[in-house]
Amino acid sequence: MCGLVGVLLPNGAQERANDIRRACDAMVHRGPDDQGQFFQGPVGLGFRRLSILDLTPGGHQPMTSADGEWTVVFNGEIYNFIELRRELRAAGRELHSESDTEVLVEGLSLWGLRTFDRCNGMWAVLAWHVPTQTLYVVRDPWGIKPLVTARLDNGWAFASEIGGLKALGCQIGELNLQVASHFLTTGELDIGDHTAFTAVRRLLPGRVYAYRA
Repeated sequence: MCGLVGVLLPNGAQERANDIRRACDAMVHRGPDDQGQFFQGPVGLGFRRLSILDLTPGGHQPMTSADGEWTVVFNGEIYNFIELRRELRAAGRELHSESDTEVLVEGLSLWGLRTFDRCNGMWAVLAWHVPTQTLYVVRDPWGIKPLVTARLDNGWAFASEIGGLKALGCQIGELNLQVASHFLTTGELDIGDHTAFTAVRRLLPGRVYAYRA
């Protein structure tokens, strides 16, 4: 299952280190096998890992590309990662694990955001691009893997679930009565980008969002 959290704060994310650790702890049920954090300038990322494809430390997240330009946290599975790994190696990239996360981050290094067009699978990704100081937030076309966002001070916070946002210190607002009514009549909890709480938004499926510091 796995769980991810992230913040983008123009004044610096390091001061939120304890909050990110707290958010990771709040989502331990999503990933009991490992955890990790990453801080660089305005961005902070956290991850709880459920080991599936690569059971070794080689699948540890957050993961940074060999050239240092991309760092990602990734919840999901890329079904064609073996084929993509062959393409990367044919292009001269060295890969050191059996992890689809390494394929993703090195793919971003080589192909940029077009990597997601090559992927067959399901994903929720926070991808920090150092040269442009941009945090890309990406969901798979079917929206299988959850990802929500809320305002945090003068920046943004992201998490796999609303409990992670609360642990980061976000105000999630009040119960969204429109969503509650829709759920009671249809059984569906989400309406577009709305969620059960008024201050929380759902990142829409198949989208690539760009947040610049």
